[in-house]
Amino acid sequence: MTLADVYQHPWCMRQSQLAQQGVVALAEQLTESLRATGDLGYAVPEITDSPGKDADGDDVMLSATCQSQFTQSLLLFSQTQSGRRYTPALTRFYTSLGPSLMFEIIKESLVSLGYKYKVAEVRGDCFRLRVGGHDHRKMIIKGWIELEKFNYGGTEGSFCLMSRDEGNPISWRTFWKSLVQSPSIEPHVLRRRA
Repeated sequence: MTLADVYQHPWCMRQSQLAQQGVVALAEQLTESLRATGDLGYAVPEITDSPGKDADGDDVMLSATCQSQFTQSLLLFSQTQSGRRYTPALTRFYTSLGPSLMFEIIKESLVSLGYKYKVAEVRGDCFRLRVGGHDHRKMIIKGWIELEKFNYGGTEGSFCLMSRDEGNPISWRTFWKSLVQSPSIEPHVLRRRA
């Protein structure tokens, strides 16, 4: 069987059963485990004073899935809470503290968790850290932590985006969760409550 034959095989030609159900069903399926563990609540916090309409006057969709985002190839839900840019990573969180104060708390937490960091050049209002360390298997993980101010529906604070450059994605997600749940950061994290 040649590669061209593989593409013509009925198994490859059949459309995904999940894709046939529509983009909302696909989004629900992709975030099912994140919703089950509560991790989606960090990436898409519930802000009580948020308006019911967006800047165009359209109703804001209130389900956790519809306010979040997935991969660029799906072209779904490509806005942050403030609607300013596309961020495909779900290793992000929002805090009730401003970026300069949160930046210092994150640095302290990284040290207590055993990770190294270097302060990078500030880009506009965005504070940046280059972080690195080892996962539980002693494999290297490296990436960036970026903090910027956000204001949404009268709530102000910090938007923290963690981007992995090197290492296992699961280890990066574990690192993200340990940082979010660290004792000095967790009290300030905005999250959707069940």
